[in-house]
Amino acid sequence: VLIGMAKRIDANLAGEALVDQASLERVLASMSA
Repeated sequence: VLIGMAKRIDANLAGEALVDQASLERVLASMSA
């Protein structure tokens, strides 16, 4: 059960990191435009 929870948390963190990276790239693109 703990391993399953850890994997789920890792997936959530990875998903948030992807969202953060996408928003950062969008901000950088709007700044350079």
